[in-house]
Amino acid sequence: MNVQIMVLEGVANTGSGSESQLYDLGQCYAKKEQWVKAVEAYGDALDYATDNQPLILDARAKAHKMLGHDKEAKADEAEAYRLRHKSRKI
Repeated sequence: MNVQIMVLEGVANTGSGSESQLYDLGQCYAKKEQWVKAVEAYGDALDYATDNQPLILDARAKAHKMLGHDKEAKADEAEAYRLRHKSRKI
């Protein structure tokens, strides 16, 4: 197993992972085509997300697409779009 994944999983398992660490874990899983784990890590990152929600939602949408979860992918894409446009109106 990749050392980076092991370290990030360790942090995630302690419940002390940050948004960026959990997003990075999702990215590591995506590179290894472990899409289910990527979806879970991105979901965990969203629990902490502030300004990066659209980025994380886009990444999770891609992982959902790779799993054939079209409904979930479209929902994530729509939410990312909504958040991007909401922030422009402010």
